[in-house]
Parts: sequence; C-alpha cells; structure tokens
Amino acid sequence: MASAFILSGDKSTKQFESFKTKFGKSYTADEDEFRRSIFNSNLEKISQHNIDETQTFELGVTQFADLTNEYMWQMPLFPRD
Repeated sequence: MASAFILSGDKSTKQFESFKTKFGKSYTADEDEFRRSIFNSNLEKISQHNIDETQTFELGVTQFADLTNEYMWQMPLFPRD
C-alpha cells in the first residue's frame, strides 16, 4: 500500500522543533530555514522508504536528519572505501 507523505506546516514545524530539542540543535534564522527544508526532505525520504513493503529495514529520524547526504558523506565519521 503506497501513499503520499505530506507534512502540514504545523506538523512539520512541531517535528522540526522536537528534533532540534532532542538533539540540541540551534541555528541562526537563515540557517534554521535551510536546515528545516533539508529535514523535511529527509522526512519525506524516510516515509517513502518505510511505506515500501519491499524494504527489509525501517528508517527513522537521527541527529543527522538536518544534513544532506552529500554533506554527511564528507564527515570523517563516515569513511568511504
């Protein structure tokens, strides 16, 4: 069963604020808007993955949910072989 995942403005804002609190994130006003858009994009990817019945694992929100994949792979924490 596939369905579209669309966040309303209020729900999206609450989830992002909860994420920031949980992981101790704080940004300047400009960066907050940028990080929120990345977070929302990542939430969409998480949702699409999780509703795909062919997947063998489930994704969730982590401390990296405000980062792009490109940026994350540049971090020393994620060495590429």
